Amino acid sequence: MVDLSEAEFFSAEVLNELLRPARKGGHLPRLAGPLSPVARRRLEVTGTLKFFEVFPTLANAVIRLPDTAFADATEASGGIQHRSSTATEAASPRLR
Repeated sequence: MVDLSEAEFFSAEVLNELLRPARKGGHLPRLAGPLSPVARRRLEVTGTLKFFEVFPTLANAVIRLPDTAFADATEASGGIQHRSSTATEAASPRLR
């Protein structure tokens, strides 16, 4: 999940990072907003908006996660939680 609520603009490099998981056979992150008009327009113009689940707020995105959506990965990530593969598969479409 990526919180873009304070992103007035994001570059092509950021968009490429958002798309990276799908390019490697994974699933796209959920996007939490509200998206700025410029950020939404970048996703629309590039044709990538349709591939993302976009939520109006971070709270809405979190509420939609199943209880098992996060797995504790403290050893591998130093305390950062990662989405489990089953929750990710259910949550995001693949980019083709």
